[in-house]
Amino acid sequence: MKRNETQRYAANRFNKVVDGRTRRARGQWERNGVDYAQVQVQSWVGRVPLEHCGTVASAADALQDLKSKIRAGTFVPTRRRQAGEELAHTGSPASFGSQGSANAWLRILSRIFIVLI
Repeated sequence: MKRNETQRYAANRFNKVVDGRTRRARGQWERNGVDYAQVQVQSWVGRVPLEHCGTVASAADALQDLKSKIRAGTFVPTRRRQAGEELAHTGSPASFGSQGSANAWLRILSRIFIVLI
C-alpha cells in the first residue's frame, strides 16, 4: 500500500493498527472496535483482547503490561484458564479417583486448545 493511500478496514476481520502517522503498530490488531495483542506464550501464539484501550498509545501500554505478565509467568491464556476452571468445578473426587489424578487431568487438559471454526 502506498503511504498516501487510506487504510481500509474490513468488518469482522483482524485489521492492522496504525498510528497517527500511518505507521504500523507492531503486535496490535483491531477487530469490531476491540484492540487485540498478538503474543507468544510458550508454544502458543495467539491474539489476546486488550482492555480499556481507547487510543493506540494506551493499547501500546496495555501490550507492554501484558508482556511483563508473560515474562513473570502470571499470564494464562483465556482458553486454558476456562478449561482449568471447568475441570476444577465439575469433577468430584469420586469421579477422578483422587485429587492427585484431578490435578493430573488439569495439567493434561490445560495443554489442549480447542479452536472453534
